[in-house]
Amino acid sequence: MAPRAALVLALGLLAVAPARAASPVELTDVRVARRAGGVSVELRTSAPPRYRAELIDGPWRVVLDLEDALYRVATVPLAVDADPVRAIRGSQYRKGVARVVIELTSRVPWRVEAHAGGLSVLLGAPAGAGPATPAPPAAPPASRAPARAPELQGIVLRDDGPVAYIVAPGATQARGYRVGEAVGGGVVEAIGARHVVLRTAAGPVELFLDVPKPRAPQ
Repeated sequence: MAPRAALVLALGLLAVAPARAASPVELTDVRVARRAGGVSVELRTSAPPRYRAELIDGPWRVVLDLEDALYRVATVPLAVDADPVRAIRGSQYRKGVARVVIELTSRVPWRVEAHAGGLSVLLGAPAGAGPATPAPPAAPPASRAPARAPELQGIVLRDDGPVAYIVAPGATQARGYRVGEAVGGGVVEAIGARHVVLRTAAGPVELFLDVPKPRAPQ
């Protein structure tokens, strides 16, 4: 009877023995891809990982810790020219934890999507964003004839103040203007005996009366 009891005991011990632990997940690659409105950082793993992710400031960065994972990436750290990502670095942070740090140029919206091949960290891309669509080329500005400058045709000095007779741009005849009145995109600032000063956004503009030149002696 003793051998039989020993066999039963041995079978009982086999029944309660713990199953062998599953193999750790391997992090094998980290890549960067552009998406509409932002950037996607792709983490490739040998199986769907368990992970923790958080955004940290000073400087801004996303830190991902993959648990029960081995770090097997040979191309990190990466210098990235894909705003808002500045650089990516990673390591075997401690036994059983593979860490990836995504350094950012500024704080942006972000989220992590898990899938069968690993993780996608979406930075700055709105939910459901599709591929980028190129913007249509801007239409060339319509050509316009240059605006004609105001034309001073005469000045009358009166007791109640001088009056300048000016043909404004687009007008067909002269009209009298006093100091302070608007004409041709400017304002009459001063009226002299033979010239007028207009105040415009680009600076002062002077208008002069055409003075007929004396004829040469015959």
